[in-house]
Amino acid sequence: MVEVIKEILADVLELSKDQIDETITMENVDTWDSLRHMEIMLAIEGKFGIQFEPDELVDMTTYSDIKMLVNDKIQ
Repeated sequence: MVEVIKEILADVLELSKDQIDETITMENVDTWDSLRHMEIMLAIEGKFGIQFEPDELVDMTTYSDIKMLVNDKIQ
């Protein structure tokens, strides 16, 4: 799961997988704007067969938050 999330973030945000770590947030990555945020969320939903609630989408602004919520939804 973690590797898939890293791949999605790296692809959408135009970063290398090595750059995706616990410090990655919407605030400190220039390419992570609202449009790319939706691309990330849609890619994750499609890959894992899950669906996020609107309030969850707003709260998932860090790599750590994304991992935690995806983990909760796939269990």
